[in-house]
Amino acid sequence: MLLIRAEYLTGRVYSSNFEDGDRKQEPEWPPHPARLFSALVSAWGETDRDNDQRIVLEWLEQLPPPSIHFDPTASQRTNVTVYVPVNDPANVVGQWKSTAVDSRPLKPRQFPSISPGRCEVFFEWPQAPIQPSHAKALQSLFRCVPYLGSSMSLVALSLADSVPAGLASWNATSTGRKQIRVVYPDRLAELEQQHEQFQATGLKSFRATAGRIEKYGPVATVAEQHHSIFQSFAVLRLRSRYRMGLSSTLKITQTMRAALMKTFAPEPAPWFVSGHSLNSTPQNSKPSSVPRLALVPLPDIGHSFADGHLMGIGLAVPSNLSLAEQNQIWTAAHSVNHLTLGQLGVADVESAGMDAPQFALHPESWSRPSRVWATVTPIVLDRFPHKNDKFGAETVQTIKKACTNIGLPEPSWINVLPMSPLAGVPSAPEFPSYQTNPTRPMHFHVHATIGFDEPVGGPVILGAGRYLGYGLMRPWNQRETA
Repeated sequence: MLLIRAEYLTGRVYSSNFEDGDRKQEPEWPPHPARLFSALVSAWGETDRDNDQRIVLEWLEQLPPPSIHFDPTASQRTNVTVYVPVNDPANVVGQWKSTAVDSRPLKPRQFPSISPGRCEVFFEWPQAPIQPSHAKALQSLFRCVPYLGSSMSLVALSLADSVPAGLASWNATSTGRKQIRVVYPDRLAELEQQHEQFQATGLKSFRATAGRIEKYGPVATVAEQHHSIFQSFAVLRLRSRYRMGLSSTLKITQTMRAALMKTFAPEPAPWFVSGHSLNSTPQNSKPSSVPRLALVPLPDIGHSFADGHLMGIGLAVPSNLSLAEQNQIWTAAHSVNHLTLGQLGVADVESAGMDAPQFALHPESWSRPSRVWATVTPIVLDRFPHKNDKFGAETVQTIKKACTNIGLPEPSWINVLPMSPLAGVPSAPEFPSYQTNPTRPMHFHVHATIGFDEPVGGPVILGAGRYLGYGLMRPWNQRETA
């Protein structure tokens, strides 16, 4: 097994996404294997170009994409624009002209960075037997690599024997959602050629290319054997002049569903978007009993400064839909650019991307396995409880049934509450009542915390209002108590 450890010595990582180019707005975390390989190639090229080191680099580029083990709780620093003098211009043969510093124009720059809780990253090739000669050549290269990414990201590289507990693990997988740059055969020769052309011409077009992209995702574990029926989750970002609170959930989700349905016009929207059963008519609309698309609010919650304002909309797709039906949903979602929300104004809608700095816009924030879950929006009960037992055994049994309805095991315990334990979440009475049929009374809704014997994977969305944002839950721990 080959296991390379990268320790960030200053506790901060300065490294921007390759796709950002000169803009440098988003940090790259975790560091991509291609970045590690480029740093090793640079160290080899700037020293004596040892033949043993070249052999080990050619061996590395033949290996499959490695597993990456890292701290997923890194916090991003707010970007600040600074103005720096541009480099002296160079002519086509690479001869530098001297220019007075004061006369050089200033260029706006940003230096995106993050602070991981644990300043270590491990790259693992489990099936790669490492020879003593390879280990010796790698260790000599490691001593010549001062940083990964920006020169401010000082690192110490070394070979390791095992991965510490508590780190997230990602593998290359066709179902992954994160695009990671990886190494491939002949990458060393490609980097050499691009470097020579850049040195000769000074043209940016000859800078090193991004290389090959692989999809990465979290390693499946035994804990994820219990999973809700909602197994695909996409995130859209909301941008508006006004801050919309969680109590506006129904207004947001109903407007979003209407916007999605309009994208299918003049044909009627499919049942898994509209929620209508196949035998519905315009005169007699019937809700579908089959799991379908759920729209949920994504608020700023769970920390000491949380105010619960909405940052995005989540699209939770059940596993019973075919790939073609899922693609119809994604196509429709990308066609919605704004939502008209009456007194709330107009909100722009856009894809959040994989590297959104806000924790609420990360799909894993709502789907990672956990034994304990807490409500973000209250659970709408399928039946109205007895007036003297609204928070008692009858409500508990209704919530247990709601869990099994979405494929989860029956919880080991449930606490029914008027308030959520998550900071920034309004009390249950502050949410508008949910009504499935105008001829029937309003449903009763409650907050709750739910515990399972084994970790279960989300997103967890419970109750009669689950398709329009009510009953959304989030993994919870005692440190997040409001």
